[in-house]
Amino acid sequence: MRLHRGKLALSLPSGRLGLKLAASGFQFSADAPLQLNQEQGKIHVVASGKGTAVNLDTIRLDLGKGTLQSRGVLDLAPGRRTLQISSNWQNLTLPVGERRFHSPRGKLKLNGGLDDYTADASMQLEGGGLPATSLDLHAVGKRDGLRLEPVTLKLLDGRVQGTGMVAWRGGLSAELRLSGQGLNPGRLWPSWPGTLGGNGRVRLEQAAGGYVLTLGQWDVQGRLRERPVTLKLDSVLAPGAITLKRAELASGDASLGLQGRLARDHSDLRWHIDVPDLAALIPDGAGKVQGRGEFQGSPARPALSLKLQAQGVRSPWLRAGALDADMNVNLQEDNGIKVALTADDLAWRGLAVKQAELQAAGSGSNHHYSLALKNQDGELHLAGTGLYADGRWEGRTNELQLQYGDFGTWRLKQAATVRVSRKQLDAEPLCLVHDASSICLGGNWRDAGHWEGHIAMQAVPFGLGKPYFPYFLDAQGNFDLKLHARREGRDIRA
Repeated sequence: MRLHRGKLALSLPSGRLGLKLAASGFQFSADAPLQLNQEQGKIHVVASGKGTAVNLDTIRLDLGKGTLQSRGVLDLAPGRRTLQISSNWQNLTLPVGERRFHSPRGKLKLNGGLDDYTADASMQLEGGGLPATSLDLHAVGKRDGLRLEPVTLKLLDGRVQGTGMVAWRGGLSAELRLSGQGLNPGRLWPSWPGTLGGNGRVRLEQAAGGYVLTLGQWDVQGRLRERPVTLKLDSVLAPGAITLKRAELASGDASLGLQGRLARDHSDLRWHIDVPDLAALIPDGAGKVQGRGEFQGSPARPALSLKLQAQGVRSPWLRAGALDADMNVNLQEDNGIKVALTADDLAWRGLAVKQAELQAAGSGSNHHYSLALKNQDGELHLAGTGLYADGRWEGRTNELQLQYGDFGTWRLKQAATVRVSRKQLDAEPLCLVHDASSICLGGNWRDAGHWEGHIAMQAVPFGLGKPYFPYFLDAQGNFDLKLHARREGRDIRA
């Protein structure tokens, strides 16, 4: 017998059953090997009874190196139908998909009937990416749900306590009031030691298209990395939309905030950041960042405004000596596009730029743009025009000049167009030429997993690719190359 439920797979390949009937009652026994996902085990059951009463004398589950034992009494008399059962376990491992949850020890007691029962549980949990946790629970339930009064989690050197209701008639729903104290995130993330506490409300309810999760009136306070920190959050996560009534984070003199709605149909989101010293937010960080902005409209008709300034920024993944951005992009207004961005000393994932400048102006249906980049190896300048309509942007590069080290100046052979939407990208061949040498790139992409790319090089100096060749290869002269690759589904061909 095989049972599948979500990421759980239970297999009972064989077994032995025994049943004895007499005027004084019955006796039942069962033994069977089993497999739960990848864990091997066996189950042993002994029960006896008379009339409507059933004694669960022994239920023993051996799974891997763990053991679960239960015993109790079940009364099936009409009008009563009560259950008294107690369980305990040691070293129990439950594989769920790729994760493995482990409980060194625990116990559970159920008492009552379907319309009036109590549940008490105490257990330790670890593994599966979760911190080591101790759980204690007392609940009072009925046929359609239960009331937690309370549930207590001890974790991260602190505790979280919750009270509320969980119901399942007509769909899963829950409403909980949570409070925590003495929580140390450094137990999970060593770069973020501290002590946090706070309280808030969690509500889950079923709606058209999915569930709605409300995180209401959350107020978290404490210290992180020896700095005072506060978080205030009031939000609603619904299918296709996130509403942030309030989302504010402060650490020392640094503050960040979000307010508004982000949705598939129409958004209205505002944000601000004021960080005198980035070290208040990021370990090993430095620098000053200030800015604010808005995002409004639909995906097909967006409107974006942004003002951002940064000086001396340093973080594990980004460096910026200076950055100044002033952007207004409204595709529905005449002259609604005005973009001015300058940056010095940028570095990101091994890419370094000494100076960068981006300019754009015009309307959605007719705008122009230019980009200039400079570093120690050379310079890049490009300019073009674009238009946006019906969720698709089309850009035409009219000018492009690249100067790279000792390999001279490469220029655009002819104008090239790229078309971009949410579901596809098409790039006409873009060709750079220098004397008798040329390099051409092009391709396309579809969200169904299909892409295609091609590259053609003619009379290209070997020295141009020297940084990417094996250290022992010191080739001279020029080379030609043609390469075409495509992917359809899982197949890649070149």
